[in-house]
Amino acid sequence: MDTLTAGKHRGKNIAGSPLSRVNAFESHGPILVDVVKEQVHGTSVGKEGTIAWIELLLRELRHHVAVPVDSSEWSEDTLGTLLSAAGMMVALRGCTRLLESFGEVVQRDADVLAWISSSVDVMLSSSDDPTVATCIQLLLRPTCEHLNVIVQVHPRSIPLSQALATTSPPRTMDSLEHVSVTVESLRDLLLRRYQLHAPQPLADAELSLKAVVPVLQNVFTFLSETAKDRSLRGIKATLNDIRDTAIECLVVLMHVLGHSFWDVELEFDFLHAVVVKIADPLVFGDFLFALRPTDADETDRYASKVAAVVAIFVKGLSQAHRYSKTLALRMVDGVAHVALGAGVYLHPHLAVLADTLLDMQAMNSSSSVRNASTRALTRLYCLAPFAEEAAAAAYFNLVTEGVLAMREPALESLSALLHDKTATVAAAMDWLPSAFWLEWLSLCSEMFAAIPIFEEDVPVLTYQLGICHAWLTALRPDDVPTQGMLNNTFRPAVQTLRDTAHADGLVGIVDAADSLLALL
Repeated sequence: MDTLTAGKHRGKNIAGSPLSRVNAFESHGPILVDVVKEQVHGTSVGKEGTIAWIELLLRELRHHVAVPVDSSEWSEDTLGTLLSAAGMMVALRGCTRLLESFGEVVQRDADVLAWISSSVDVMLSSSDDPTVATCIQLLLRPTCEHLNVIVQVHPRSIPLSQALATTSPPRTMDSLEHVSVTVESLRDLLLRRYQLHAPQPLADAELSLKAVVPVLQNVFTFLSETAKDRSLRGIKATLNDIRDTAIECLVVLMHVLGHSFWDVELEFDFLHAVVVKIADPLVFGDFLFALRPTDADETDRYASKVAAVVAIFVKGLSQAHRYSKTLALRMVDGVAHVALGAGVYLHPHLAVLADTLLDMQAMNSSSSVRNASTRALTRLYCLAPFAEEAAAAAYFNLVTEGVLAMREPALESLSALLHDKTATVAAAMDWLPSAFWLEWLSLCSEMFAAIPIFEEDVPVLTYQLGICHAWLTALRPDDVPTQGMLNNTFRPAVQTLRDTAHADGLVGIVDAADSLLALL
């Protein structure tokens, strides 16, 4: 009997009856791999047989929890067990596949979690021992994958604190692969916790959640020190990927903790010790959103945080010419994110932020920075119209110039203005004269009458139809342009667009055109 057949035969026997450990697994490594593959991937064994085999494997684990992961006595020949690094890797992936396939039908086993926790602790604490390197390489990723699947399949049956303690010890390892997989798993666990929509974190989980902060601080320090090594320039992309994933962890952590994040801010001075140091301007918006006050007593301390964030942005934007184009762009996007995160609490700082953005984009000829500035200024204007006429005039000049050039960011901004609250629409209409609208109608008529409709034109056409609809809805009697233009040129062009879109199956444009024709 060849090796594969023998392996399959043993696998089926194991699934059918609880053989003794020695008799069941007295085989060589390749046969064990085949056994696992057959039980997990084969179609002839069936779900019941597979579950029985996995349960036997779990009993094996319970019997060998005390076996050190780095034990020099590991030998499939002498111990007759799957508890070698290679065998355990395959077995863990088998368990993971079973969970993925059958979901809640498969009951989780607390002893396996205990084994995983103790094993990872041993691996990490022994990471300086070169003899353990192979064990770590083989077992860490399958372990993290298994935990991720367990959390998804049995989300409420496993305390998050146990999973976090397993995957995020307060230290970093000397391998980028290990750092990467650990941070990815931590992010996935936090995302799963957020998706459960629990109103408040559990008391026992909250302590572990706070422990994430120093772990990620260690990760950022590790990445910073690694990036300084000139011999590792070739892995710069890997470092950036890990950094982005770690930042995602921080953002999800803020949203998971919600208002409880004040404790993290006070304990770690999170704003200056973490957010400022990671140099990602987009994180500030999530930071302010998480800390939003829930009662009047917290308004003052929240206002101080908003002021601190604004001061950081004003200083950074005023020095944007010293930074890379990418960082300058993220800083401008960060202002828009802060406007969303802080909301009305940003009112006292609208003028200084608007002036700083206008000054910066005037000195920067980059189209991407100009587009980002338009979006950010629109977010600020929607919070409250600019009180200073100079700032308002410069802003609307930026918007109208972009709109008449049919740039998507400017069209998006004008659409947001005209679909915002009544006060914003009224203020915007005061800055958009009839001459602008006449030129706008002429340009729209040309595009609407063009045949065929190209795929890249669909977003622009959608914005155009929405803007025209909002404008006609908001028109005052004295603002109505020449009625002849609407009837003789604009309406036929809209009808042509509608017919062309209908022929092409563009349902969104057809609906928007029908709505606009009803107004005309």
